[in-house]
Amino acid sequence: MDEQSLLTWFEQINERISQTFIPKTYHFAERAALLVEIQTALESVFPPSHAVLRNWESARSHEALQRDHTTNLEFAQDELIAIFRMAHRLLKEGHARRFADGIRAETVAQCLDQADALLRGGYVVAAMVLIGGALETHLHNLCGRFSLSWRGDGSISKYNQALGQARKQGIQSLVTASDGDLIESWGKDRNTAAHGPTDFTKTTQEVRLSIEGIRQFFARTQ
Repeated sequence: MDEQSLLTWFEQINERISQTFIPKTYHFAERAALLVEIQTALESVFPPSHAVLRNWESARSHEALQRDHTTNLEFAQDELIAIFRMAHRLLKEGHARRFADGIRAETVAQCLDQADALLRGGYVVAAMVLIGGALETHLHNLCGRFSLSWRGDGSISKYNQALGQARKQGIQSLVTASDGDLIESWGKDRNTAAHGPTDFTKTTQEVRLSIEGIRQFFARTQ
């Protein structure tokens, strides 16, 4: 789910909170269902270790939420709603995306380090396949950031085309025309390595240059 779809979902939930959590009215089934949906929404954005989910789990375990009638019920549910609205604000201000981008960047860096290790071991084809997969994932995330679409299944080439069209339309300027040419070249090398390894003729040094080029591209566009 892209960032705009998440924002729309969070805004719809926020509207239903006002309709469902009315003071002194206890629509228990509706409230319980909405709390489950809120938790699902939070888990789709934040990892388990994030403070938002840790606070949510702590508030969710409140004894008052386990009973239908208690003077503390309103307070316990208000605490959950406050946590959700804080998460909604983080999402609207872009903090959640930056956090997720940081995790993705770390994962991509690990893939490149693994590719380096494979290359040192003489596994040139495997290294090219690995960095191509990391590149495809990064391009997919970039398309999601700018809410871009493409026809059919995603691929390095289709993501690159979508980003190129978005550049021409003034939607994004991160990925330049020169980047696009390099991406197409890396994508072709990846496809050859993955689908025709016996036809892959790139040398260790050439693949090492590709790794460094992709590393620099990630650092500039994350």
